[in-house]
Amino acid sequence: MKPLPDLPGALEASIGLRVDQIDTPALVVDLDAMERNIARMADFARKHQVLWRPHAKMHKSAEIALLLQRAGAVGACVQKTAEAMAQAAPQARIDVLVEIDVGQGRCGVPPGEPALALAQAVARLTPLRFAGLHAYHGRAQHLHSAADRRDAIAAAVQAARHTRDLLTNAGLPVPLVTGSGTGTLVHEAASGVYGELQAGSFLFMDADYARNEREPAQPAFEQALFVKTQVISACSSHAVCDAGHKSHAIDSGLPTVALLPPGRALRYANGGDEHGVLYADGPQARLPALGQMLWLVPGHCDPTVNLHNFLIGVRGGLTAGVVERIIRVDARGALT
Repeated sequence: MKPLPDLPGALEASIGLRVDQIDTPALVVDLDAMERNIARMADFARKHQVLWRPHAKMHKSAEIALLLQRAGAVGACVQKTAEAMAQAAPQARIDVLVEIDVGQGRCGVPPGEPALALAQAVARLTPLRFAGLHAYHGRAQHLHSAADRRDAIAAAVQAARHTRDLLTNAGLPVPLVTGSGTGTLVHEAASGVYGELQAGSFLFMDADYARNEREPAQPAFEQALFVKTQVISACSSHAVCDAGHKSHAIDSGLPTVALLPPGRALRYANGGDEHGVLYADGPQARLPALGQMLWLVPGHCDPTVNLHNFLIGVRGGLTAGVVERIIRVDARGALT
């Protein structure tokens, strides 16, 4: 096996190790679950005859971006120019999407006439090419009620359709309406307005998405991203693990503890930068023993990945699997 360039020796040496031998804390990808998620997304897009351009701000990896494109994705969606530069060379001619605010309340011009004026300005600039509308409703992805998500996207679809028709009637064809995310993709795909989905979190999932009420038509995406940790201190009231807030993001809540036997649930509590405090969560639950390995599901996958330089890819599951490859987080810290 050829050595990976610039890969720390300890990480390179971990290839072939059993999962129980991975040093902690570590960000681990269940490769089998990830590949099933990719297959389900590709099948969903194919059946609904929509393109998919998964956002790369979550995985920040050129290797994963190429893996998704080999599976049928038409490219990668990024949030920052630095992310794009870290993963691919810029193209000479620039396609420009006009962003409309369809409910996020963040960026974008209002739908309708303001979007028409901006699109006409883009079309007048020779180096640029008007490529369509960007209509992403990020807030809707994390509405836990299926009905609330459905209503939010219905309004977004109406705004996108109105704007598209206004531009078309003004002599400016709209080649594409793009947007959507993992929490709402069934609605944009069925809208007849969106031609491309930007969902990206489906690849790994997280604890916040796990709290969503699932739409029956949505593919059954699995949790594929975990923080491996171990118990480093224990007493009668609680245990302490070595994965604190420097190993996982907490903007969408604290992580959950996965892969525990029925009735043996643990609650993860704030232990600071380097530690997590674990409590028995139920009358039959027992605290873990000193040295026990545990798997945490991060509250939010995107900023969690940005805390790590590498992802450890495991094949064969998290109980008896082995490290198959190390995936570089190429665009870690690419914030401009």
